[in-house]
Amino acid sequence: MLLVTLTTACSKGEGATGPVTPPPPPTPVGGYTLRTIDAKVMPYAMYTEPDYTLEVISGTLSVTANGKWVSKSVARETVAGNISTYSDSTFGTWSLLAGATMAAFVNTETTITSNATWTAAEVTVNEVYGTVTRKLVYKRN
Repeated sequence: MLLVTLTTACSKGEGATGPVTPPPPPTPVGGYTLRTIDAKVMPYAMYTEPDYTLEVISGTLSVTANGKWVSKSVARETVAGNISTYSDSTFGTWSLLAGATMAAFVNTETTITSNATWTAAEVTVNEVYGTVTRKLVYKRN
């Protein structure tokens, strides 16, 4: 009987193949750090031409319970060997969509809607730039 109790106590929190993945929270509310854009780590080269490069160095995303979000980024621009660094931010509102872990993020300045999904560890935003959609993955802080 003691062996059964010890075996059961030691296996709590683990599935047949390892630790159990926690379920996603009901909303994406939280703070996040940008990890990848289109599966590429930072710095991400957004534009590269002879004598010109624009790279995203870092970014954050804050999603609040009152239906608002703010995204901040730092970019590095290199023109003919001269480097400049810029900070930028965008903001808007969000709402849940049909489905357990899907939300619409609406940019207040452009009115463009981007869809987002999330897990307990990260949020993925399919961000729309005109005719281009980029997949941004943010890790939960």
